[in-house]
Amino acid sequence: MSVAGSGGVFVSYRREGGGDSAGRIADHLVYRFGAERVFMDVDAIEPGMDYVEALTRAVESCDVLVAVIGPGWLAASGQRGRRLDDTRDWVRVEIGTALERGVRVIPVLVGGAVMPAREELPEDLAGLARRNALRIWHESLRADAGQLLEVVERVLASTPVSSRAEAAADPFDTATEKYSHHRQSNAGRATRLLLDAERIANSIIDRDEKAAVLRDVVSAVAATDPERAENIAITIADEKCKAAALHALASAVAATDPERAARLFGEAERTVAPTIVMTATTARSVNPIPS
Repeated sequence: MSVAGSGGVFVSYRREGGGDSAGRIADHLVYRFGAERVFMDVDAIEPGMDYVEALTRAVESCDVLVAVIGPGWLAASGQRGRRLDDTRDWVRVEIGTALERGVRVIPVLVGGAVMPAREELPEDLAGLARRNALRIWHESLRADAGQLLEVVERVLASTPVSSRAEAAADPFDTATEKYSHHRQSNAGRATRLLLDAERIANSIIDRDEKAAVLRDVVSAVAATDPERAENIAITIADEKCKAAALHALASAVAATDPERAARLFGEAERTVAPTIVMTATTARSVNPIPS
């Protein structure tokens, strides 16, 4: 299976308690619609591709998202607690992005799972609770999957090509503008938009422009996700932009994490210091001080 293009089907699932069923469902989808129109992350992303970029583009360009929900889907936990409560959880990002963009989301219950209630879901997934679910049993997989294929086929046949192209459009300016407007009211949406901004910034070829955009992304995300902001900052190639990003991050966390702020301020100074020394050395070589 490859990354779904326009008119594709995205299969969202958790490996815990749903991975096997999702694989069989994806096989049926591929058999009906072709591998090029079905996305399933386990084998759809080619080696060397940016996982964030491929995943985001696939969700944005698909017409149908099949959300495979197994017994452990709702309560799955990680180091940060319940995964669905983490705005960076990819199942949450996948389904939330699809709901926001008006993509048809079809919940598929497997392994005896029940449909999550509204109060059990984060705000950006509230719409999932209102979606009519399809249940697939292992014993009747072929017949049950057949119902899913019929629904998907109707959706794909009725979706205009123009709406797919519009969903795939995602310029950096639009992402940052939407972030500024919604950052207080929808943290999950803001996180997704910043991921888009970071992805697009990393695709910029011009070194100076890329550094400047990444610096702005660091400033935008510093207060809400300082760890991610620092990880972005250290990748900036231009020393001045890197120092500015570290300084902005240090200022953002100074009140809540003064030790970290002190370290970041020090790193910013050390980053820009060699540039200043080099500039001064170059100036003396061009205009030597008379003896």
